[in-house]
Amino acid sequence: MDKKQWKTVAISAATLLLLFLLVIWVFRDHYQEILRNIQAVSIRELLLLLGMGLAYQMLESAVCFAMIRRRLPTFSYRQAVEVTFLGVFGNVSTLSVGSVPMQSYYLHHCGMMTGCGIGTMMLEYIFHKSSVLIYTTVMLLFQGRWLSETGRGFSRYIPLGYGICALIIAALVLLCAWEKVQWFASWVIDHLPNTEKWEGRKRLWKDNLSSLHTESPKLLHDHWCLLKVLLFNGLKLFCLYTIPFLCMEIGKKYRGSLEKVMYQYTKDRISVPGNISDGRVYIVYPSAKREAVDAARQVLTEDKRFTDIQETFAGCTVACHCGPNTIGVMFLED
Repeated sequence: MDKKQWKTVAISAATLLLLFLLVIWVFRDHYQEILRNIQAVSIRELLLLLGMGLAYQMLESAVCFAMIRRRLPTFSYRQAVEVTFLGVFGNVSTLSVGSVPMQSYYLHHCGMMTGCGIGTMMLEYIFHKSSVLIYTTVMLLFQGRWLSETGRGFSRYIPLGYGICALIIAALVLLCAWEKVQWFASWVIDHLPNTEKWEGRKRLWKDNLSSLHTESPKLLHDHWCLLKVLLFNGLKLFCLYTIPFLCMEIGKKYRGSLEKVMYQYTKDRISVPGNISDGRVYIVYPSAKREAVDAARQVLTEDKRFTDIQETFAGCTVACHCGPNTIGVMFLED
């Protein structure tokens, strides 16, 4: 490696070291609990989880490679991996705002026109969301009855969320495929306020719209590329959604009715050494059965360390990943 490459490696290593030290400092009061939980996981299970996480990123890179290679024949899979991780960094560091500009800048240095890079990255985002909708449709067809039976109050919001997501995807697809919709979007942008604050946004949005208008017809007519993108996205989502399932499989397994399971789980959960901070404990759940929640409350009431037992709602993310009958017990240790 030349001097410039060594400098890049040194900066990257220093950045990783600083981030590692920052993580240690942030979790300095909880590292013993973290280590205890990690030690409870076998090497095989840990490697399996890491493998699924890595497979997700590699399949994301495969999507990027399939979409860009058709326009840039010299583009390599290694570069696709770099684009993918650059997008991850942009999502974390700029709350998703800077990921497309960062990736487009990198693609420009790889030899792709800036507008083409922006259009391709936007199309990748659209296909990702479309794949999520397809995946959700399949899951609802197979598990819709189970959700309606176990979700109770939670299940009523599924059609609303699904409909909103479908409308957004349909609008994005029409924006890619129908020239009249593109013209209407451009007309709406032109009629936004003519202030200095809005001028920069309007230029950026019109540039992105122009890039999307140029790139989308070419990709939509490449059926083989479309098939690969949808396949890789489906496998990628499978890896992502399998990780929470594997994490739950790693823990102790309980058998019996939900009430008995929650009673025993709560007893195990609070059997920790040390004192409970301020005696406060939270029972967290999306839409669990009242009997199961009461079983957890009974155990906590019998334990004299808890003086303030509160119930709170867990959002749809917990319900989707872990199931609507999920119940958690949360408290702080001194």
